[in-house]
Amino acid sequence: SPLTAIRSRFSFHYRDENDLVEQSFQEIPADDAWQFFLSNIEGNCFYYASELVVQSGVIKLMDRATNPAAQFLEATAQNFTALCDLTNEVSGQTLVLFGECIKEIVSYRLSNARSIGAVELSELPALFDLQIPFFVDDTAFNPIR
Repeated sequence: SPLTAIRSRFSFHYRDENDLVEQSFQEIPADDAWQFFLSNIEGNCFYYASELVVQSGVIKLMDRATNPAAQFLEATAQNFTALCDLTNEVSGQTLVLFGECIKEIVSYRLSNARSIGAVELSELPALFDLQIPFFVDDTAFNPIR
């Protein structure tokens, strides 16, 4: 599947034997915008640029463009849509699988337990109130102060 190809060729724990990262870097159109963020942590400086290179290669592996003569951006959009659709489908199947596994484990372990009915939880934070920072806080990882 395309997800297996992506995992096998672009995941951090595999060697890039086919030089796909370099190939992706060279194929990004010259007029694409590159953004660099200045930070004390090098990973933060090149975050967007590295994501652009890997993302370009990953999307190209989908090869779902319906028109072989499509312009670069049009083909990329078609491949990206196909990648999102496939990822959503697999994620949904995984959710169902793990839900069924949890149900079986709980049923087996609590086969003699009696049901207490619904439990109501209050004062939970709204999902949209949760935030993950865009950058890593370098002060948290600096052992020398």
